[in-house]
Amino acid sequence: MSLLVIGDSHSVIWEGNDVLKRAPQSLFPDVRAHHLPAPLGYNLMDADGFGLGKWGSEANAIVEAAPAGSDPIDFIMLCFGEIDIRTQVVKRAHQAQTTLSAETEVIVARILSFSEWLYRKHRIPVLVWEPIATSSSRKDLWNANFPATGSEEERNYCTELFSKHARKRTTALRMRGVEVYSFGIYEFTADRYKTNINLLRDGCHLNWEGFQLALSALRTLCVEFDLSADRFYCSDNQATAFDTPEAASIEIVKVRRGCDGGEDVIPAFPCKTDVGASPWIEFDLGYSAFVRSAVIYLEFPSIAHNIELSVGNDRRNLTNFRQEYKIDENSISYVFDKGNSDGFRFMRISLSCPGSISIYKADIFEDRLFLS
Repeated sequence: MSLLVIGDSHSVIWEGNDVLKRAPQSLFPDVRAHHLPAPLGYNLMDADGFGLGKWGSEANAIVEAAPAGSDPIDFIMLCFGEIDIRTQVVKRAHQAQTTLSAETEVIVARILSFSEWLYRKHRIPVLVWEPIATSSSRKDLWNANFPATGSEEERNYCTELFSKHARKRTTALRMRGVEVYSFGIYEFTADRYKTNINLLRDGCHLNWEGFQLALSALRTLCVEFDLSADRFYCSDNQATAFDTPEAASIEIVKVRRGCDGGEDVIPAFPCKTDVGASPWIEFDLGYSAFVRSAVIYLEFPSIAHNIELSVGNDRRNLTNFRQEYKIDENSISYVFDKGNSDGFRFMRISLSCPGSISIYKADIFEDRLFLS
């Protein structure tokens, strides 16, 4: 039994994770989120709108790639449309000399066409998470990572229209036996078409208060249509409290580096060693922590297969870490055994061959029994 979430960066919150400091694992055991890089809902379908587009093909491949022996997928949640509204809809209305309503309905229609295709292909109910209010245009909140076209009011009007169009269209789909449902919290994330920044983590994505509203909307949907998708977020199925990723993120107190016998203390990030036969970088966590996971981001990913990790409470006698790890495009992710009753204070990243190590970020998460 599982919930599969696919979409843009707004999908990350549904696994209980922070988009800025994403842990390697979902905090809800039966929820898997696949974050696609900046996908447009428009491109879920091809140019004609009858076949799969780039992102539709990728999303379907994710559904079909479920590992053998894994829990069956009970629900699929799609998170698309926010980027379309933020960057495309107002521009298309101007260029085509149409209305915001017409251009928003095009996006909704293409997302729901893919949702219907997905349901008919796999016979798995599809939940469409509607876009939240767009990023604010306030000067102090401007973020170059979230480009926007059109005023904040125009974009939020389109977000409101998206919810209205989607709920009307999904009602019609269900009357034809297609199990597609649309839900969202637009009414909470905008007031008079101004974005409620108190519910956003970074000016664009929900924070944990906003996530509580999202879960409430999911529960309301499940009660109304007798679904069970909210069970993946019940207390017995929750790995930790909702604010765990931020509250239990460990701040590194000191960084040391060494190479060929010499060592010194350096500022944290970016941190880089000299070129040598045996370079290393060591993180001091400040206390013996029960670390759950760590993600080390490398400036030069080609060295990843030659990286070794050692941990311990005595930096003169560290133990080589030989448990589960994963190498991604520019990072190495480690998951630590919960049975490690001693915890550890020091983490040392070493290179097993001559060269240099350059780390530009590290996200380390611990298990805590008390969160203030």
